[in-house]
Amino acid sequence: MFGFPHFDIWVQYTQFSKHVKRLNIFSARIVAAFRAVVMRRRFLRKKQCQYRLWTFALMIFSRHKVEKKRKELIDLAYAEWKPEELQRRTARSNEIERQRMQRRQLYIQEKERAAMKELQSHFGSDDGQQQLQIDANEILAKEDKRLKGIFGWPSEVKQEAVNKAAKNLKKNCLKFTRKVEGFSYDAKYPCFIKCVFHKCGSTFSTEEQYHNHIGLSDIHVQEEEFLRTNVDKYTQFHLLLRHPKGLEGLRAYFVQKCGLSSVVNYIDAWVAIQDLKKSPANAQTFYKKAIAVYDLYLCEDATRKCDVSYEDKEAILIQLQSYKEMNKIAFPGFFVRVDSPPSFIQGTLGVGKKQYVKWTCERVLDPQFIQEFEYQCFITLFRSFIQDTDYSSSIHYQNYLNAIEKESIEKEKALYADFKIFRLNVIKDWSRDFKHHETLMSRKAYEAVDQMMNSEIDRIWGLMERVEVHRRLMEMRQEEQSKYEVLSLIVDDAVAWSEENILDFIFDFYTRALLKAMWDVPDYRKGMLQYSGLIKTHMSKKMKVEIAAASTNGKGQDGKQWLDNFFLEASAAERKTIPTGKDVAAILIQKRIRGYLARARVRKIFMHRYKKYFDKQSNRPYFYNVLTKDSSWTQPKLYRRLFGKVIW
Repeated sequence: MFGFPHFDIWVQYTQFSKHVKRLNIFSARIVAAFRAVVMRRRFLRKKQCQYRLWTFALMIFSRHKVEKKRKELIDLAYAEWKPEELQRRTARSNEIERQRMQRRQLYIQEKERAAMKELQSHFGSDDGQQQLQIDANEILAKEDKRLKGIFGWPSEVKQEAVNKAAKNLKKNCLKFTRKVEGFSYDAKYPCFIKCVFHKCGSTFSTEEQYHNHIGLSDIHVQEEEFLRTNVDKYTQFHLLLRHPKGLEGLRAYFVQKCGLSSVVNYIDAWVAIQDLKKSPANAQTFYKKAIAVYDLYLCEDATRKCDVSYEDKEAILIQLQSYKEMNKIAFPGFFVRVDSPPSFIQGTLGVGKKQYVKWTCERVLDPQFIQEFEYQCFITLFRSFIQDTDYSSSIHYQNYLNAIEKESIEKEKALYADFKIFRLNVIKDWSRDFKHHETLMSRKAYEAVDQMMNSEIDRIWGLMERVEVHRRLMEMRQEEQSKYEVLSLIVDDAVAWSEENILDFIFDFYTRALLKAMWDVPDYRKGMLQYSGLIKTHMSKKMKVEIAAASTNGKGQDGKQWLDNFFLEASAAERKTIPTGKDVAAILIQKRIRGYLARARVRKIFMHRYKKYFDKQSNRPYFYNVLTKDSSWTQPKLYRRLFGKVIW
């Protein structure tokens, strides 16, 4: 075999053939891996879509569950917060009412001081002295005549009568000022609820307080027995009259049942009194509305007269009649100019009368009669309400109850909205406190870091120093070792070269000797040719390859020449199908991958450009070009190239 120079080529070709086979296997694996990647990408996309749908459904379910749980927690917190908040609001309303009463008292005291100051200045004037003297004479006229002397009344008795007259005037001044200014203040700044009983006058900030007051107050014992027996409906009926829907329904019920009867007159009188109570007692509108009430409900020829009785009724009616006759709708004031009584000489001689300014409360309308008139109207209406049992089942009363229920629902909604605002404020306060505590903690942390910084720096410096010392020692050792590195490399190269040469020599000698010995055996020679790929397995059954001496060959060629020719022909045939180098194999793999991608892209373009339709008449499919608008019975030329045997 050493005499054959091309035997090395055969060995190299055998190795190269095996390498090409491995490349083919590897390319098939690459194609399979690429297909697996594509399919995996589709699977992952589908899986991702399912995951997103599941995540979205889970998110909706979780949100619904969170909203439900949150609502339960809010309702539970609201149930705990509501009683406390109602107590706080009641306490706040009570405090507001208490402050209002304090301001009312201060306002009345200020007006009383101003009125007393004005009255005192009036006493210092000539008109005031004259009024005191006249009032003192009236007082002395009622005294025992036996105390009067020959020369008239003693000076001490006269002075005592003057002081008594001044005291009476001051008392009346304070009394009327308190009534007028108190009524005016209540008209400007009304309370939430005021007891309808004119002798009570208590004010309340809640309906519950009003209900409890009727049963616990001793002053209501003075009322009629009929009212005390129906005390549970007393306040309810008063609240019904205060409510617009209740008052409107009550009037509509009695108008529908009795027409414009006396009960309807009392209802309208109640409405007029409520309107009158909105005007201050020292204002022009008060007297205007008072005269209107007098004309409609109190005078003798009133069209809708209300027969009621109250204290000083005749005097008040006379007073209102005088206002009506004078056609003067204004606050008259406490000071009025009157004629002085004539003396004996003036009466004898017929001298004209003199006038002087006098303080009097006779011309001022007492607001007390309004409260008494209101109470009398209330009693009459309450008696009719109790006696008429059909009203509680009427549609008007049901409308009133519906209005009350609607208002309670609105209050509940407003209270719930306030609770939400309260929770937001609590969260804001908590966040503010948390931020404040975080700031304090950060400040303390920075202080602790500053305190530990020096010791930590010293520790790190010591560690860095040890590392640097170790590095310098290693560098010094490497410098010392580098002197012997060159000699060590030379020795290693010599040993490696010797080993390589010896192994190459052994391989060349024994391999060639072994191949030469195997070549002489026909079966081994045939197996070597099959192993090298020169003879296919299926061809070896029909063809026998024998290499004989030159004398046995018809053309006179020796076995070596025949083997060389056989190698050249087999190599040329294999080169057409099998790559003969790494670069050629890589190019072949790239060409196949590019072809696969290009065919996939062209398939998409082909599907968009050509449409396949079915003709029912001819029972044949035809192809339509979307771009050129052409139709054809034959398939496009690229069809078999792109789809192969797949039916499109």
